[in-house]
Order: sequence, then C-alpha cells, then structure tokens
Amino acid sequence: MILADAHGVELARANGGPSGLGLGVERAWASIGDACARVFQAADIVFDWRACALGCGLTGVNNADWCRVSRLGA
Repeated sequence: MILADAHGVELARANGGPSGLGLGVERAWASIGDACARVFQAADIVFDWRACALGCGLTGVNNADWCRVSRLGA
C-alpha cells in the first residue's frame, strides 16, 4: 500500500495481507483496514477513514454476488 498526499507525493509504504473477495468480504475489508492503519502509522499520521480516497484491485470483483456484498460493506 502507498500513502500519498493530495498532490501525489508519497508519504509511506506498507504491506498488507490477502484481500481477495474469495476469502470473504469481511476478511478482505479487515485486511485492507489493517494495511491502511499500517501505512498511516509508517507516516506517523493518525488513521481516519474519512481522510482517505482508496483505490483497490480486488480479485473476485467480477463475481456479481461478492461485488454486491462488498459494496454494501464498504
């Protein structure tokens, strides 16, 4: 994961666990949330979802049921 400011300047990088929707939507979002928390911690910035614009490439998003449930949980 890469954290950048509003101008695209990279602030920090961090790794996360698996986030494919085939693992379950809740597990995927938990992994994404953990990675977000790690990258904010690496930048010494308090993590707040409201301050994020997130782009994800999730395996399984082509499965209509997983995609629908994921959108509901986002």
